[in-house]
Amino acid sequence: MRLLVPPLRRSTMSTRIKTAGKYAFTALVFVLLITACSGSDPEGDVSDADRVLTQAAEIASSGLTQTAEAAPPVTDTPIPPPSETPTLTVPTDTVIPTNALNITVTEDGGETSGDGSGPPTATQPLLPSPTAQQQTSDKGCYRANLEYEFPSDGFDYPQGKVFTKEWRLKNVGTCTWRPTFRLVWMRSEFNGEKSEENVLMGTDSNIKFTDLEIPPNQYANIEVTFIAPSKDAGNYRLFYMIRTDDGVLFGLGPEGKAWFWIDIDTYVVEG
Repeated sequence: MRLLVPPLRRSTMSTRIKTAGKYAFTALVFVLLITACSGSDPEGDVSDADRVLTQAAEIASSGLTQTAEAAPPVTDTPIPPPSETPTLTVPTDTVIPTNALNITVTEDGGETSGDGSGPPTATQPLLPSPTAQQQTSDKGCYRANLEYEFPSDGFDYPQGKVFTKEWRLKNVGTCTWRPTFRLVWMRSEFNGEKSEENVLMGTDSNIKFTDLEIPPNQYANIEVTFIAPSKDAGNYRLFYMIRTDDGVLFGLGPEGKAWFWIDIDTYVVEG
């Protein structure tokens, strides 16, 4: 920042300088008058003129000196360094939705819940194990939402009981489901472990489920007849997806990659 001298003080100093100049000019005029009016002695005239000029110069010098002394001293005012402009910090943390799936794929192709304690519950649909034969939808064309199911998970049936499982799926994708689409079995579990016997509970692994086209925002009511296994009593769970004519698999979830299932408990009939 530059030091600015107040206007009043600058005006005063300028006035004093002008006054000193007037004094010097007056002294010179006075010398000229004396020289013009002096006597016939040339040497005396020169001596007197020199003295007058010397006095006039001293008067002018004195006036300028007083003016300079009267002027306020000019001091250097330090200029503050420029302040740093605060930088806006943009958060980089990614916000994870509370309803996001938290699935871990195990080495044997199975899945566990987010805490690693076991299979996910019905509120956390399983993701299919990727294989060379499977191609899942990833463009939002085919997606389903489970609107209703019966029986609910963990329903008890005696061994050998014939029953019907119902799923009501809504087409929440952008493409129409065709009558040629199939309900495809993906995996079986017994008591929370992958079943090596591929239990199908009396059904095929490839099931026709509709005779109608299902446009977006419409519903498919799927009914499949099962038979409760008679070999061992316990919990059985079978996982399914839907397969298109082109072999694309889709199911539940925001990307249409989650399985839906049937889950029952069987018991031994006494007597």
